Amino acid sequence: MRIIKRKTLIDLALKYPQAKKQFDIWYAEVVKADWQGPHEIKINYP
Repeated sequence: MRIIKRKTLIDLALKYPQAKKQFDIWYAEVVKADWQGPHEIKINYP
């Protein structure tokens, strides 16, 4: 999956520093993912 703007996550992490680790974890998972459709995303993120 492509992240359109990584900067959006960086900006959110600056605004919500307590969530930075979760944003980084989510980003790492998404970069590795090979989802073929929304149904596969919903399996990981119900």
